[in-house]
Amino acid sequence: MQLAKLSADVGNITIEKVYDRATPIAEDYQASLRMLIEGGLLAVVVVFLFLRNIRATIVAAVALPLSVIPTFLGMYLFGFSLNIISLLALSLVIGIGR
Repeated sequence: MQLAKLSADVGNITIEKVYDRATPIAEDYQASLRMLIEGGLLAVVVVFLFLRNIRATIVAAVALPLSVIPTFLGMYLFGFSLNIISLLALSLVIGIGR
């Protein structure tokens, strides 16, 4: 929308989008969400296969989202991003490895 307005204002210069970074980022986001859901489902299936207990499976199925949702809520409230969490995890591992 802004590019069309700018192109109309300038006159004989055409503006083309050469590269769009938003599309790969959106695809990566969707892939990450799919992997998160698949990982949770696989964890529940593994709990059931090893324990053969429906009650333990239901507890695991309920515990997974109840641990992930408050974690991301806390990260949002305290202003943390995944990059900062990754950096903190790397610094912790480096500190333990010394």
